[in-house]
Amino acid sequence: MRTTAYAATVTAVALLTACGSSEDTDSDADRVELGALGAIVPAAPATVPPFTDADTLALRLLGEDDLPAGMVAVYDPADESTRPASVPAPTTPAGCGKVLMALGYQRPEALTWTAVAYEGPEFAGIDIDAASYAEVGPAFTAVQETLHNCTEYFGEDGENTRIDYRLGALDQPQAGDASTSFQLRMTSEGATLVAQATLVQVGATLVQISVTAPEASDPALLAQLTAAQVRALREA
Repeated sequence: MRTTAYAATVTAVALLTACGSSEDTDSDADRVELGALGAIVPAAPATVPPFTDADTLALRLLGEDDLPAGMVAVYDPADESTRPASVPAPTTPAGCGKVLMALGYQRPEALTWTAVAYEGPEFAGIDIDAASYAEVGPAFTAVQETLHNCTEYFGEDGENTRIDYRLGALDQPQAGDASTSFQLRMTSEGATLVAQATLVQVGATLVQISVTAPEASDPALLAQLTAAQVRALREA
């Protein structure tokens, strides 16, 4: 079962490796260059109160009807037994296992948080998680600091297979009250997955949206999902 964006990518890399995929090796010979992350984006003043109830927040997250055809939910945000794992995977450098983890675990001072995950054909995945804070600024900055400290790292999956990670900039429209975007390339034994993600502030709430596929998806999809998610939160 997929439980977080991070776990989803590890699982899919393992599946791609088992299938012997070699379409995108991301080898040194044809290594895709990633742009450097920009400066850390400051949070905007929160002018609306935070969410304090996970069920209420969950109702504001995008559902299957808001996503491309073929995407199916893989866990129930209302069922705590299926919530994302709370322990980041060990990595070198240490601490980079937090990248793409649910915001509520990255910054546990959240008043409440929730998450949804969807999977589709060809190992595609969409993950959305949101967390509300009494003081949203420090959390927004801290998550970005993790990204800046983890532009290259490596770890292992459950079968001790090495996975290499490279993180860089991603051009996306500004969204919400403040936002920043990035891409994460995950390579293992000749197979590569690419996660495109946006971290966006809407009032006192942070949302992380990630679109994952064996090849980089059209960045327009992430922009559309982000805009729709911002609208859904503002309607609350």
